[in-house]
Amino acid sequence: MYIMPAFSLHAESISFEGDFVFQTVSLAWLKLKNLITLLKADESEFISIDLKEVAQVDSTCLALLLALAREAALQGKSLHFSHIPDKMLALADVSGVAKVLFGDA
Repeated sequence: MYIMPAFSLHAESISFEGDFVFQTVSLAWLKLKNLITLLKADESEFISIDLKEVAQVDSTCLALLLALAREAALQGKSLHFSHIPDKMLALADVSGVAKVLFGDA
């Protein structure tokens, strides 16, 4: 059983909650894309992504974050991640996308 992904929109940030795994990531993308559209009008150059409440991840979560980064870049925005789960960092490192997504985190 998986905890379905949820997002909370704050002034200039989005909080992720739940499991971001193969079984849930497509639904997560549909929800997240709607939130990104809401932030499009925001004049800030950065969007803060808080991953503190993320429970489970697998490599499909990285694909979601890369798609999110691409979408943000198309809108002239950069992403800043906080509270990155250790497993997510390890997967990103092994996949070769850690610096692309998280810089020197």
